[in-house]
Amino acid sequence: MTPIQPVHEGATGPKVTALHVGLHFLIGHQGNPPNVVKTLLTQLAADVAKNFYGEATRRLVAIYQGQLKNWPNYWPPLPPNIATIVQSIPANLPGDVDAGTAEALNWLVETFRNMQSPSPPSGKLQPAAILRNLAKPRRSKARTGARPKHK
Repeated sequence: MTPIQPVHEGATGPKVTALHVGLHFLIGHQGNPPNVVKTLLTQLAADVAKNFYGEATRRLVAIYQGQLKNWPNYWPPLPPNIATIVQSIPANLPGDVDAGTAEALNWLVETFRNMQSPSPPSGKLQPAAILRNLAKPRRSKARTGARPKHK
């Protein structure tokens, strides 16, 4: 994957392509629910088709800037250099890919590329759908008000 480089809204060309590839990767590999993945990719599709850094691309970059600024403690910790970059992202999340944002996005792509999927649960855990079905009262198969069968 070509590293993301600084690039700005209104641009076209190989830097925009690299940004779109990185965004596609992140959208698909962060554990987003399928409907969220579909929505984000649909929003980005027009910019990708034109190889253009438009409003949709800017909004997605802003989402990842916000994610970095609100980094959860259950993901790998931000390295010191990325934490410093994140502190410099403006509170209005401009969605611009300056040198710092490019470095942070590249780190994010590599982090998710190297993450292992969690192990499946073990023990007596059951999916919620099974537990819901077990909790439902079963209907009796006895017929009510029916005439007795004759032999």
